Amino acid sequence: SMSLAVHHIRVVLRASAGMQPGFFTLRMLSQGVPSKVIRIGDAIEGRKTFSQQEVTAFAAISGDTNPIHQDAAYAKTTPFGACIVHGVLMSGFVSALLGTQLPGMGTILVSMTQNFKAPLFVGAEMACRVRVQAFKTTSKHVFATLETTCADAAGGVLMTGTAFVKLPDSCRIEE
Repeated sequence: SMSLAVHHIRVVLRASAGMQPGFFTLRMLSQGVPSKVIRIGDAIEGRKTFSQQEVTAFAAISGDTNPIHQDAAYAKTTPFGACIVHGVLMSGFVSALLGTQLPGMGTILVSMTQNFKAPLFVGAEMACRVRVQAFKTTSKHVFATLETTCADAAGGVLMTGTAFVKLPDSCRIEE
């Protein structure tokens, strides 16, 4: 069975030196949720390796049965030379980081852009990083823009993008 568990999460130290005056922080004030402060520049990284079984399951669920993802003999005839992970699986892992780590539980993904730079091969590990870039407030909600990047084990960039999320209503901005 597939699991939404996030693998090998580590918090990247906050950039405190050189912070612009008037930077924003967020404080979680929810019932039962520990207080959490989020600042511009905060980042986390998660690592994931997609197995052929996971890729095949996603192909069945989504209907994207392109043989580049599942048929090794076919994949050898392509410029990639081997089976590659669906790009939206990489995006889904980024979504998991946003919803479970930074900003965390209760976050709602509003929009996401992805630019695919290189393939992720089935069975290869990737590292995805999300970093807080900006906050936006409206009369009802607080939003955050986060930079997203996924890279392979050698540091080669696989995917870059931006996520725009609605923060939980329990979040408040402090200046």
